[in-house]
Amino acid sequence: MEAFTNKPTWIIDPIDGTMNFVHSNPLVVTSIGLAINKKLVLGIIHAPIIGHMYTGITGKGAFMNGERIRVSGIKKLKEALVIMEISVGGNERKKNSCLANIEMLSEKAHAIRCPGPAALDIAWVGGGSADAYFHSGFHCWDMAAGIVIVREAGGVVHSVNGGQADLMSRGILVAATEELALELSKSIDVYSVEPEYPLPCPV
Repeated sequence: MEAFTNKPTWIIDPIDGTMNFVHSNPLVVTSIGLAINKKLVLGIIHAPIIGHMYTGITGKGAFMNGERIRVSGIKKLKEALVIMEISVGGNERKKNSCLANIEMLSEKAHAIRCPGPAALDIAWVGGGSADAYFHSGFHCWDMAAGIVIVREAGGVVHSVNGGQADLMSRGILVAATEELALELSKSIDVYSVEPEYPLPCPV
């Protein structure tokens, strides 16, 4: 990855939900984030097949198809619909972490969903269609736009373990409320990965 500087920087994923795309699943998005002085200021997540366009500008609010959106306000995990991703492939540690989190959520949460893609999952928290989302092992272009949208919709953004979110940490937890984020972060089995950039990039 090239140096992440204070210059205006577009962070783009042209096809988020690649596996969905391969299998003709309609949940496929383009995700566009803009950072200035290393701070995220704009997010656009467009799901063209289902006709949803999520937008957010720092200080200006978040919208879906031009209509203002807000997070659900859910505070308790037992009342929350939580989105996560199911791991496939050869990484046993990642798969075991995923299975542990499914077991935990099946006991503590109101519902679990695993629709993908990541950017749309995050946007759904902003729009109140889900109450929390977490993942570890993806990239800055998967989360940049969604961070702006969730915050502008009144939600919170943390690292998976509940600390300061970092754009280059390859992990994130977003939730409708601080209370829900805290309860969820204390319950998650965290799959740790190396950051994709050597310097901290707090958001």
